[in-house]
Amino acid sequence: MSNVAINNHSIKTPNFPFWVLTAYLWVGALCGGYFFPTSYVVSGLGLVMAMGVTIWRDKKIELTWLHLGLALLVTLYWSACLYAASPSLAVKEAAKITSVFPVAFLASRLTSTLQWRLMRQVAWVGTFLVVWGWFFHLFRNGRLESTFGYANTLAILLLVGIAVAWRALSSGGDRIMWLPILVLTAGLIQTQSRMVLLLFGGWLIYTIMVSVFWGENRKRTAIFLGLASVAAVAVVLWAGIGGRLMRWDWNTPELKLRRVYWEDGFEMASRFWYRGLGGGGWEALHPPGYFVKYVHQYYLQLVLDVGVAGLLLFLGIVGVTVWSALRGKSPVTHLYLPLIIIFLVHAGFDIDFSFSLCFGVFILCLACFNGNSPSYIWRLKIGTKN
Repeated sequence: MSNVAINNHSIKTPNFPFWVLTAYLWVGALCGGYFFPTSYVVSGLGLVMAMGVTIWRDKKIELTWLHLGLALLVTLYWSACLYAASPSLAVKEAAKITSVFPVAFLASRLTSTLQWRLMRQVAWVGTFLVVWGWFFHLFRNGRLESTFGYANTLAILLLVGIAVAWRALSSGGDRIMWLPILVLTAGLIQTQSRMVLLLFGGWLIYTIMVSVFWGENRKRTAIFLGLASVAAVAVVLWAGIGGRLMRWDWNTPELKLRRVYWEDGFEMASRFWYRGLGGGGWEALHPPGYFVKYVHQYYLQLVLDVGVAGLLLFLGIVGVTVWSALRGKSPVTHLYLPLIIIFLVHAGFDIDFSFSLCFGVFILCLACFNGNSPSYIWRLKIGTKN
């Protein structure tokens, strides 16, 4: 761990960002994923202040292409406030997305060991959310929602927790991780999120392939699959949710509604594709007859908010980060690459990134996947070190 001497005192600089991001994860779990304005404004201000303290302590700024891309995306959202269909809503959405930059910045200041310790907490945060939901019976229409109030986004975070817990168990033999794996699997099924369960199946197939072809802990994989299968059957039978999970028709009520949103959204985007309507423009101007805050398709939402430039920028951020990590032969590819793909696929059908915590976890996956590679780092010295 690198030390920086300031005023004749040795300070372990990575520890401060680690504890800030730890608090960000746990407070976010209690505050419904930072979906509502008060929570995401306060958390965003706290993260920006923590970033400022980190820069002051380190006496330098280190920026990767991930940081620069996110800074441009945040700038687009704030610029859109000048012409937004609803300036007040645009300011709220700009404030919400601003937090992704300090999350990426603080994560990049961590050593690879601390990055892994931070990601491990996602499994325990998910476990907490499931247990909290059970204890206070935070269900709606039989679906587990916990503090989020939205089952599908909760399901994505639980799936990330399962993948992280499995990595901890398979790579380090940390047997305590069996507990979050079983709790998270049960909670994931109780969310009854069919798309996430389908993605969970894809992740399981990928995990089996890694075990078979790369020879990583085949015995543990077999035990994991056996216990996960037993837990899945037990939860389905106990909760009586098999009926919903068997309905995979394109004409299910949920998909019918989404198709209405998407058709209206595409029609609106075709008229404002070059600059968007500003954050919240869809909410302010979508056709009457129904109310929905987001269009339930992140890529379309980006075009509606800040135009096609925002969509291309986001895809560029992800593409360059993944390419850089793969080129550098990242040792954590088997963990982060499928998680990034899972986030990107599900974002095409739902509002995951409208929850700041969910977007933040996605950014953490990108930052930790890229690690502390010296590629594309810009340095700016601030002051003089003693």
